[in-house]
Amino acid sequence: MKVMTMRPWMVRWLLAVCAVHVLVGALLPWLGGDALFDGYHRGIEAAFWPAGAPGGARTLDAWRLALFGPTVQLMALWMAALIHLADRLRQPHTWLWLIAGLLLWPQGVRA
Repeated sequence: MKVMTMRPWMVRWLLAVCAVHVLVGALLPWLGGDALFDGYHRGIEAAFWPAGAPGGARTLDAWRLALFGPTVQLMALWMAALIHLADRLRQPHTWLWLIAGLLLWPQGVRA
């Protein structure tokens, strides 16, 4: 497949990935305390409190997960904006900003 015919498909794929991230970010605040995440919460509790978690630990972790949802949404919207600009302007520096953001964002999440 030629680069010029592959480009629109790659842009659509990247925008679809952004849309999925917006959806997941919207659902995390509602589903953070759901039974769907019980295994995740147990793993976090075991990592921090091997002898057993205090009473409010699960609630605090669900709250932290709920706060992570809007962060994912914001980053997805930012990525979609940069993808749109890079596609319309066809400037390499826009793609470099997108790549830099994708590489640097996990560093801030881990802190």
